[in-house]
Amino acid sequence: MPKLSIIIPYYKGKSFLIRLLDSIFRSYSGISGKLDIEILILIDCSTPLDVVTTLINDNLTAEQSGIIKIFRNEKNFGVARTRNRGFKLSIGDYIHFIDQDDEISTDFFETILPLLGKKDFILSNGIIMDTDSKVQYQLYNLAPVVNLRKLILKSFIRSPGQVVLKRALVEDIRFTSARKYFGADDKFFWIDIYLSTKEIKSAYINKCLYIAHKHRKNYSNNYRELSLSCLELWEQFRPRMNSPQQIALMEQDIRIQRFILRDFRSAGDRLRCCWDFLMYKVDLNSFIRFLNKSIKKLYTK
Repeated sequence: MPKLSIIIPYYKGKSFLIRLLDSIFRSYSGISGKLDIEILILIDCSTPLDVVTTLINDNLTAEQSGIIKIFRNEKNFGVARTRNRGFKLSIGDYIHFIDQDDEISTDFFETILPLLGKKDFILSNGIIMDTDSKVQYQLYNLAPVVNLRKLILKSFIRSPGQVVLKRALVEDIRFTSARKYFGADDKFFWIDIYLSTKEIKSAYINKCLYIAHKHRKNYSNNYRELSLSCLELWEQFRPRMNSPQQIALMEQDIRIQRFILRDFRSAGDRLRCCWDFLMYKVDLNSFIRFLNKSIKKLYTK
């Protein structure tokens, strides 16, 4: 029986955590004899251990609580280092990182189960639920292509919660922690995987198995912070870009981030950054998603 480790970084997430855990146990209830899971909750120094333990014991059954292991960082690590610590403490053959404010669908485990043991990288479609506008929309209307170019230039994987990973694939890979800005660690985790591994057995599931809740506290909702984080992490990854093609992709993405930040060196540089940004925006999935969001917002007013 395969074992899956679910790793949840926790930071002041009392209003979210039980919703996520409920979604996990609803999905797990139908296949508990076919898949072994462990849930690791890593408190990033924000809350005493006993407070989170009490929250879980008050809202879950004893059997459910027995699957959960709770750890606490003695100081604030940030989400990247907290995920890395969770990986080190986990024992599963497969790994699923998920954020405290997200959920999984009822058929999540049933759908991924046949792929465990066969695939290294399992990406699922998802739904974004916008807390402010009350609009929800699908991430992908067309199957995405997963390769290094797309991971660098399109950043189409919204969250680790969409991906289940074979442990052997990421045994020597960790989330890279930015020193000053936050939010791009996910993107560079995927880049690191595809830089480090020549052949990856990947699978895409078109079902919406992942549910993200978009709100103002999300780093992924702060585009300036994301771009600054991206530029900072490119400085760390620059020595690893070995081929002319990889260097060209890196430089193109840097220009895209500089366009978002309106950081131009000259009139010619501004034009080139603008062109790269337009090419970044020319994406059919993004265009269909934009149309869906716009139409739904009109009808919810």
